[in-house]
Amino acid sequence: MQIVVIQTAYLGDVILTTPLLVELERLYPGSKIHFVTTVAGSNALAGFKNVVPYVYEKRKTAFVEGIRELRNRLLIANRNLPFDLVLIAHRSFRSLVLGASIPARRRLSFETFQSRLLKYFLNLETVVYPPYSDAIHYTQRPLEFVRFLSNSTQVPDRRPRLHKNLDTDGSLEKKIGHRLDLPYCVVSPFSTWGTKMWHGDRFAELASIIVKRYSMPVYFCGEPDPKCRVMAEKMFHTFKASLEDAGTENTGANLVGETSVGEMVSLIANAKLLIANDSAPVHVASSFNVPTVAIFGPTVKRFGFFPLADRQVMVERTNLDCRPCSLHGPELCPKGHFKCMNEIQVEDVFKAVQNVTRGLPWFEQH
Repeated sequence: MQIVVIQTAYLGDVILTTPLLVELERLYPGSKIHFVTTVAGSNALAGFKNVVPYVYEKRKTAFVEGIRELRNRLLIANRNLPFDLVLIAHRSFRSLVLGASIPARRRLSFETFQSRLLKYFLNLETVVYPPYSDAIHYTQRPLEFVRFLSNSTQVPDRRPRLHKNLDTDGSLEKKIGHRLDLPYCVVSPFSTWGTKMWHGDRFAELASIIVKRYSMPVYFCGEPDPKCRVMAEKMFHTFKASLEDAGTENTGANLVGETSVGEMVSLIANAKLLIANDSAPVHVASSFNVPTVAIFGPTVKRFGFFPLADRQVMVERTNLDCRPCSLHGPELCPKGHFKCMNEIQVEDVFKAVQNVTRGLPWFEQH
């Protein structure tokens, strides 16, 4: 069976679509899944043997030209035959048009205003998008396609699924000079959205406390964005200065912009603890059940992007009437006070670290 899945949103959304891939493999054994995604998304799919990624760089190509080029690539891969099934997992007009352009025997999308209009002209079936709720994780939304196709009422495992790569583990070990089987903590202080980021100086102070308290190095990770690199250098300098004053060694490293997506996955998968904003690394940690402390500012749990590790704590200010201010969190605080992050102190996050690691051997020994 030849299946196309379209998910061209952010890296985190791609990671949270992986349970759908697992369930499609179970529902249609031996099928081939052509996954349309971003560059970062394609790099996160390593290990899915029956999944072939197709990079669609929507910001680098004209609308019609980009869709035509990708459609042709898919048709060549399928010998110009119609696909058996197209699943449009991203609720955007561009993804809907792309999915509609691919010849297919059956085509599914989420129900939106645009899809309700197009379903009368195309071979298109629509699936109800689950409501926002504290009990519904984002992973359950793409899984609605499987429930629709199988006519099942069962809820499949919602934990994201990524695969470890031993070669990537090896390249990462050489890069950081630290064995991945030895304890360390990962701090991911960035996000695509400005107001989702907790303060860099507080991340630095928290990281220094963890090194001193638990005698384990801390590795900072993030995307190779120039702005993030500058912020990370300042943050890591503050972190190192604090440890040097205390005479502490074996501090870790600043890996922001220095790792591939695969190496970032390996870094988090082997960690004893992740501390991050509401961003993709949280979902990587959920995939490998790494204890997680997630800092939520403008966004809230009911949007569905909360951590799924067995040991996880969300640090947030629940008494603010202005939360949430948008689905993703804007670049700047609409109210100008940024209380959702300003009011989260280092002590609050370190208390969450203590709670999430309570009873774990390494943390209890120190």
